[in-house]
Amino acid sequence: MSRFRGLTSLLLKNVTRFLVQTTRDRERLEGVGVPPSKIEVAGNLKCETCLPVLTAGELEAFKAGLGIPVGSKVVVGGSIHLGEEALLLDAFREARRRGCDVRLILAPRHPEKFENIESTWPAGDFVFRRRTTLEPGQVWDILLLDTIGELARVYAACDAAFIGGSLIPWGGQNLLEPVFYGKPTAFGPHMENFAALAETFVEGGGAKIVRTTEDLTEIFAFTHQAELDEMGRRARTILLSLQGATERALAVMNLIMGETHD
Repeated sequence: MSRFRGLTSLLLKNVTRFLVQTTRDRERLEGVGVPPSKIEVAGNLKCETCLPVLTAGELEAFKAGLGIPVGSKVVVGGSIHLGEEALLLDAFREARRRGCDVRLILAPRHPEKFENIESTWPAGDFVFRRRTTLEPGQVWDILLLDTIGELARVYAACDAAFIGGSLIPWGGQNLLEPVFYGKPTAFGPHMENFAALAETFVEGGGAKIVRTTEDLTEIFAFTHQAELDEMGRRARTILLSLQGATERALAVMNLIMGETHD
């Protein structure tokens, strides 16, 4: 063990500067002996997310092309994994029972695993369609987004988003696309892959952790519309406050290069 620590110490000494995402990362490096002067919190490069911004006309046309009725609410289950779909369906069914005119778009993380979803998922009286076979004018209650490259635009068109891989112990998926568009965003308790970001958005009121069908139903039924609107606004504000990692990283690299050439 002492030999391993010695090797680690030698490797750390050879690093000119450490650029980390959070203060917690800084504390961890300081805990293994890295001098504070060699550590800088630069932020998370993922927060530099920059997606296409649709005009009102483009958004209206896209929603019409998807067959979303004017005035209907849309919830997107993004990057969902097997094992989560039943809770989403239960929440959707209950929201409809409560009188909410809501549509559900499911975007599987691995579309091939949802090939037999129609036979294994009892949708009841709901009309289920796939994006790849959707024809103009067709109505639907649940749409499976079995295409590649459309999820960002679907987030732009939705009224609320759920981030998959988080109701099961997978670790969660990226939440930055819906918050970029200022959408109220929810996810389950398993967001270990994006722990720091998830914590920041939850603490800032820009996202919400859901654990039960009732938690999800409140989102699907838009029970507290004003709160959801505020959550979306805060999500966008938080994301903007987290940006700048690229500039900070480049500034440090330019400084190091300047010191090297002196």
